[in-house]
Amino acid sequence: MKKIFALALAAVMTAGMATTSFAYLDGYKLAINFKDGGDENEVYVIDDGKAKKAEKNDNGDLIFDGGDEVVIPIYQWEDKKDSGKQNELDANEKDSIDSYTDKDDVKLPKAFAAWDEGKADLEVRKVKFDNGDYRYAVVVTMPETDGNKVLDLAGTISIGTSKSAAEKYSYSKFDLVVSYAPNGVDKNEPINVEKYDGGVLTDDIGIVKFDKEAGEIDIEFGDDTALFTVDVTGQGNLNLAWNVDFNKEFAGMYDYANIDFVNFEGKPSFNKTGTLYIYADEDSFIYEVTEDGAKAIKAEWDEDYEAWTFKTRTLKSYAISDVELDEKTVTEDKNESSKPTEGDKHNPDTGR
Repeated sequence: MKKIFALALAAVMTAGMATTSFAYLDGYKLAINFKDGGDENEVYVIDDGKAKKAEKNDNGDLIFDGGDEVVIPIYQWEDKKDSGKQNELDANEKDSIDSYTDKDDVKLPKAFAAWDEGKADLEVRKVKFDNGDYRYAVVVTMPETDGNKVLDLAGTISIGTSKSAAEKYSYSKFDLVVSYAPNGVDKNEPINVEKYDGGVLTDDIGIVKFDKEAGEIDIEFGDDTALFTVDVTGQGNLNLAWNVDFNKEFAGMYDYANIDFVNFEGKPSFNKTGTLYIYADEDSFIYEVTEDGAKAIKAEWDEDYEAWTFKTRTLKSYAISDVELDEKTVTEDKNESSKPTEGDKHNPDTGR
């Protein structure tokens, strides 16, 4: 009996200690739809490891880049029992609003979303703000797109221990309405070429709007990088952002080769098939860049243009190698290949 009593007493003491160490502040609740002393929360964006207040453009819109982490701060406040209605923020309770910094004060909530336009991932985590403070917040990661226009993301963000609890009160819900730009496009000036009818496009280009009167045109990417000849009759806007950035992951598969790159960030797909010319030496080898490695392209050398050329509708990323790449990682896309013309130099199995 003594042993049983001792065990029971120890269990009671242990339970009491556990209750004390994990006790939350009585009456305190979490909210995301107001800021200090105000009526509306603010939206931040993580920049250089810190959450900074997001700035609206001249039209009053919040536009982000794909992959940006948008931050909605969480606040805690005391819902006083002797002050007005419960589960409502009364005027004399606003002085209790404070940043939510300690999950031992108020139980850490979960984040939920009911999307009306688009879809994005979100989570609750501790974030460092521009003033140096660490606070809990809902972090929404903007989707990435290689499309031809700025897209909207709109919906209701809510927090709570469960989805039903999160949707129960107005203070635990926040209406998020933002937009995000395609890859490689300036979010502040997404369409930076109007009535385009051919000519040189620099590497800071974004979405291009074609001239309605344009037919077959020459699109020059830089002075000596690439040329695309295509009929743009009836063509809609396209994301023609491009660069020659070095692809470290791809090059790492072929450390025996010297490789240059031409990358079309938006992977623009034209209505009609055109001819792409990639300016490179005649003894170079041209491949399409894929996640799995190099993909052979049936390209021909054009002496007049001093470039390797092939037919395509979609501009992707290409590797220019000084040596033939290992055939074990080379695959061939029959749908994108073009038939050789008589008299052209052709290397069907090497990627040239």
